[in-house]
Amino acid sequence: MATLVRRLRTSVAPMIDVTDPYFLRLTRLISPFGNHQLWTEMIHANAFSRGRIHLDPVKLAQNLPLRELEDFADNVVVQIGSSSPQDAHEAVDTLVKLGVRNINLNCGCPSRNVQMGAFGAVLMKTPTVVADIVSAMSEAA
Repeated sequence: MATLVRRLRTSVAPMIDVTDPYFLRLTRLISPFGNHQLWTEMIHANAFSRGRIHLDPVKLAQNLPLRELEDFADNVVVQIGSSSPQDAHEAVDTLVKLGVRNINLNCGCPSRNVQMGAFGAVLMKTPTVVADIVSAMSEAA
């Protein structure tokens, strides 16, 4: 029975103001078998290329579950939002250097703010842009 329970996986969708590093830590602590995947809130790729978030330890810790990456990196997924292959490339390059092993491109958020930034669900209208972003992300990984 324990083997069956260990194979089951809980995965919580990234949610603004919910799946912050504290929530992810709590989720990890209450799971007896570590059988879940921790998804971060979406981080805009330009937070790395323009905002230089990775150079500010406080901002970085507010957005990424760095403590979880130390011994739980296979189960942490960082979600980025971008409409720029260059920004996505730089974000992935930085995240990999920080120890992130799983990175997801947000192509589903229907939020008006996200759509005005030309990423999230609105990306589905431009599959060639998505392909270019994914290619740049793969290249950086």
